[in-house]
Amino acid sequence: MRHRFFYAKIGEANALAEDYIAGASEIQRPAIPIYFNTDFDNRADFIARGGSKEQGDNFFWCSDNQAHGHAVVIHQGKLNILGVCGEVIFTRSTIHPKVVNGFVKLLPIQPEKEFRLVDTPAVLASMTANAYYYTGTFREISDYGCLKALEMLTFGQMQSEEKGDPKWILSCLSSIELETMLAKLLEEHGLFVPAYRGGATKDIDIFAFNDSAISVTLTERIVVPAYSGVTFQVKRQSSRNCPPEGCDHLISVTNDAAWLVAALNRSPETNKWVKRSLSWLPSQHLKENGLL
Repeated sequence: MRHRFFYAKIGEANALAEDYIAGASEIQRPAIPIYFNTDFDNRADFIARGGSKEQGDNFFWCSDNQAHGHAVVIHQGKLNILGVCGEVIFTRSTIHPKVVNGFVKLLPIQPEKEFRLVDTPAVLASMTANAYYYTGTFREISDYGCLKALEMLTFGQMQSEEKGDPKWILSCLSSIELETMLAKLLEEHGLFVPAYRGGATKDIDIFAFNDSAISVTLTERIVVPAYSGVTFQVKRQSSRNCPPEGCDHLISVTNDAAWLVAALNRSPETNKWVKRSLSWLPSQHLKENGLL
């Protein structure tokens, strides 16, 4: 059975994470609480009648498969990987009565790994800005790059090593890293990039300028004429091939991984930067997916 990882949020903005991980919970031991659907005091009613079935199912899957379920909590500049060590307990909260008026569900956990966030792959820190995770309470982590990073931190190796497709490399970069990589590639091809992120500009992540008297060819479809500017939107995943209105080019791992890695192999400085950013991956994994 494969190991599964779940992003846990303990209290508003993880304000209660330190207490619960340290054991200051309703059961006086480390635990992860679920506060929603507090009317139910048993599993059957909670799953059948509650309003957050997917997250409830995740919670009890960990309880039923304790050796293969792991919770991930990011708070106070730290990343905790937590193992499951008991079945879900229903009880009334006496510690935080203002938080819950009913039954809290508690999943007993034990610390497996703790890291300073700065010492972990950047793709993991990006989860705190992902609305899917931070608006939930106990959601499964399915992002490829995040899973590979967690597997490396937890086990020292990946559960599986996909080969033969450059997307497996670029999917291990966070969205900000991907934007930075493209900006560095553009610079190495002779373009001027004033900032590595578009910031508040809707649908545009990167502005680049060709200040020379000759055109710059990035790919067959991306040619920047002399003395002109160009805009890019950068996506890790995209179902679209065309850029949004007002933007010149859409670059995504989904559609552009092959030429991006080919460009990296022709661009020694950016190649070096990417290898440093992905130094947490086995070097052989990078080679097997096209990064030379």
